[in-house]
Amino acid sequence: GLLLTAELVALATGGPRLLRSARGGRRLEARDQTDDVTPARAPEDRPRISVVVPARNESARIGACITALRDAAGVDEVIVVDDESTDDTATGARSLGARVVAGAPLPDGWGGKIWALQQGIEAAGGDVIVTLDADTRPDPRLPVAAARALSASGAVLTTVPATIEQPSAPGTWLQAALLPSLVNR
Repeated sequence: GLLLTAELVALATGGPRLLRSARGGRRLEARDQTDDVTPARAPEDRPRISVVVPARNESARIGACITALRDAAGVDEVIVVDDESTDDTATGARSLGARVVAGAPLPDGWGGKIWALQQGIEAAGGDVIVTLDADTRPDPRLPVAAARALSASGAVLTTVPATIEQPSAPGTWLQAALLPSLVNR
């Protein structure tokens, strides 16, 4: 009833933004996501990949993200920036094999998530840095696929949107339509 109506109204207003955002992008191909992380290079020649996960009070959700990445081919390190959590996010992340960086207090003029990302990027040792939300469940092949797509494009920065699981089609479209606005915050 009311939720569906709200989703449809938001979709109608956000739909054009979604279509504009979809132009120019491309879907990662199966060849990008192969388990072979070094098709054209010797292993010592591949880029080092760091994954940075900002997290605040994500102890109930972060496990699936870290578990998918900790042994992923091509991933050299998983860094969780514990953004002053009041739960056991840091302990859980550490026990799953992530390196945990204790987030510093928020400076004036910074947004919380952006500040956490900045700290993680500064701590990362990789040539390629992939950032993910703590509540995502990434395919373990994603970091290598993203690094390959970045290299092939010649770009220095790229965004890989997630596939979103929602109980309704309008909810899925709404969330996808709103994702581009997060970048502008």
